[in-house]
Amino acid sequence: MSLFARILDVHQDWVIAKHYDEVSLSSPEPKGAFMKRLTEAFQEVVNDAFMSSGLMDLSVPTTGYFGADKDPVHYKFNFEYDPNGLKLHLCSLEARMQGEPQVYMIPKDQYRALPDAQTVYQRLHLVEKKNLPQALQARPSPAPGKAIPRHR
Repeated sequence: MSLFARILDVHQDWVIAKHYDEVSLSSPEPKGAFMKRLTEAFQEVVNDAFMSSGLMDLSVPTTGYFGADKDPVHYKFNFEYDPNGLKLHLCSLEARMQGEPQVYMIPKDQYRALPDAQTVYQRLHLVEKKNLPQALQARPSPAPGKAIPRHR
């Protein structure tokens, strides 16, 4: 097995352990789609690294569906490739539903700091629920004498 395949295997193990695989996320994508995107992005930065000796950034998105309403959660995994040390580090995870994204910083080689996909969903869901009354209050009132349109 090549060094690059071993590097990707480590990341695949963490993706599965923390439930970011397609099955755990109830994703309509085929099994392995996230790892395929990660592999392609990794191959691209490895090729680009021949032109540069500095750190290279790459991001890989995925979406999960949770709860009874199958609420979508959009994730973006942000990695850094060190061509000198031949290492790929997960730097952060961005997650959002409808509002502002929550960012989880991951210290180098501390993959245990990556929160589980369900935990991230629950935190986002609480924030969205808490902000719902504010969003409803911010809706403009109709002018006096004007009807509020109803959607049927």
